[in-house]
Amino acid sequence: MDLTEQGRKEIISLHVSLAEYLEFLYPAIGEGNSVILTKAISENSAIRHKIKNYRASHLNRLAAEQTSPMMSLIYMDLLNSYRRMLDHAFNIAEVLCGVK
Repeated sequence: MDLTEQGRKEIISLHVSLAEYLEFLYPAIGEGNSVILTKAISENSAIRHKIKNYRASHLNRLAAEQTSPMMSLIYMDLLNSYRRMLDHAFNIAEVLCGVK
């Protein structure tokens, strides 16, 4: 089973965004940089917004029968997994900055 072309592009875009976010956070963690929270918050918000948009776009494709219900489950699981990775990364940023 394959994702739709649009679904594949969305997942790749989300992957790139999260990878860039992690690349931003990783050096800050190693250096003990606690001034990253403002940028971490804005990037977190932007990626969350992207996930919400992709979820809505996917549900529109599902309603138009452009994708199967089985692929819908897989796609939604992918989105949820990326959201969880984002949450974990943001928790690390909060701990680093002394918020948690």
